[in-house]
Amino acid sequence: MFIGQGDVWGIPFATILLLIVVIIGHLFLNRTTTGRFMYLVGSNPEAARHIGLPLGRLRTLAYVISGVLSALGGIVLASRIGGGQVSAGASLMTDAVASAYVGFAIFGRNRPSVVGTLLGALLIGILLNGLTMLNVPYYAQDIVKGGVFIVALAFAFIQRRGARQ
Repeated sequence: MFIGQGDVWGIPFATILLLIVVIIGHLFLNRTTTGRFMYLVGSNPEAARHIGLPLGRLRTLAYVISGVLSALGGIVLASRIGGGQVSAGASLMTDAVASAYVGFAIFGRNRPSVVGTLLGALLIGILLNGLTMLNVPYYAQDIVKGGVFIVALAFAFIQRRGARQ
């Protein structure tokens, strides 16, 4: 219960855990050779194959890291709600995808980044918190999230199109 509901010096432990994961992820992806190789495999696997990178091992590592972080997220969610439910995180999928893409398109300058995803998650979280405070129904919140997602897609498309010309 401490993981999801406890605090250290007035700061929620889940927030501290989030910051630790963001810092480690940022340092891993930007300061290590393996992290840079993972960017290359994700953006252009054919080029990565031609320079001799071990695509299978790098993809497997990416899946392992994804699984570990998903498990950590599940632990935090279960400790926040005080129990395990199979569909507890189902409604959070749209938020996660929108956060990642907003971070990619707006805060990451069309480059995936851990910090951009964090900023995207903060933006989506603030938006949903404001909509909840305004008593906007949950189904309308999904429409607003979809609108933000569409704006991020359009922004990324316009940036990518401008970069080609």
